Amino acid sequence: MDPPVQPAYADVSAAELTLSLIRGHPDISTLDPLMDGTRCINLNGASLTCKTGILGASHYLAIKAQDTGPELELMEIFACGEFKTEHDVLYRGPLGKCGYKIDVQRRNWYECLDYRFQSWVDAWDSQQRERLQSLEDEIASAGNGASLGLRFEFPEPPGAKEPSDQAPVTLVLLKPQDQGFTLRTVHSYSNEHTVVHTLTTVSLTEGKN
Repeated sequence: MDPPVQPAYADVSAAELTLSLIRGHPDISTLDPLMDGTRCINLNGASLTCKTGILGASHYLAIKAQDTGPELELMEIFACGEFKTEHDVLYRGPLGKCGYKIDVQRRNWYECLDYRFQSWVDAWDSQQRERLQSLEDEIASAGNGASLGLRFEFPEPPGAKEPSDQAPVTLVLLKPQDQGFTLRTVHSYSNEHTVVHTLTTVSLTEGKN
């Protein structure tokens, strides 16, 4: 992917963030992805291809389980406003929690894709600064290994007399786990002095025959 173009400042609010969980992989070019990356994770004889990227002060996650058919194609879009698509929207809602399970037959057995999402908002303070730095350190150490880290810093609000101690950044970290993977993100809204955290947990386990 080409180096991201620095976007113009946009005065958006964390209150506008909406989660859309979609079956399939719709075209997200209208959301102007800034940067992305892909990792393949092997689980229980199946291969999950996970692509994640930064969309302004938001993110997306596309999941596909190989050799299972389209039933195991999911996309998480966490962005300001409602994402319009003709694909099947399994869930749409504001900041909060979401859980979803899909059972799919693959050859002679079943798999269960267990998807969990949660998000919350915290006020900016010294504790949030430490958490942000900790995630930045993990992203810096991810390199080209099994984990995937992304970081993008946005313009300061216009008219700011001096840089804030709260950088307007989006951080994304995808990490394989024993039975799946986690995706942690931080969206720093320096214009509101708030930080939005998300945690997505995905596991693929064998079900009943």
